[in-house]
Amino acid sequence: MARDKDIVEKRVPVFSFRQGMFLADLIFFLVLIAGYTHMVGRYEFAKGRESSVETIIAIVGHVGEFISVAFVLTLFFEIGGSLIMILWNLYKREQEKRLREVTAEVTAEVTKRVTKRVTAEVAAEVTAAVTTERDRAWTEWNTRRMAAEASGTPFHEPPPTSPQVAPE
Repeated sequence: MARDKDIVEKRVPVFSFRQGMFLADLIFFLVLIAGYTHMVGRYEFAKGRESSVETIIAIVGHVGEFISVAFVLTLFFEIGGSLIMILWNLYKREQEKRLREVTAEVTAEVTKRVTKRVTAEVAAEVTAAVTTERDRAWTEWNTRRMAAEASGTPFHEPPPTSPQVAPE
């Protein structure tokens, strides 16, 4: 018995209103009824019946028939709102997905450019260091050679070799 009660409580009626939308649905329903009552009232008063009671009975009769139509229109109003929210959420997800893709593309491009720039800067630094070291070695060798030549001592030291840079 308790199990059947749980099953019944979990079911949701097809023609029901969401609790969060109840006030909006009620206002929409009442606006429909009020608008239709106003429209029918103007029409019935324009007919010019002799008795105002007949006019009121006609208005109430028309409005009574319209209540079921207003109920269905209110359901359509809520379903339309839900559909708009579903489409809006799909749109937002698609926009977020596109934003993630663009962010990934931009990040990859920036990383590539930064890596290229850093590699070029490192290559320039290594080249400058090698050039400085080579110039220092040649300057020192030449200074020793000229000192030996000035003092008249034989100088048999071979010239320096260029430092080798290991490829990266």
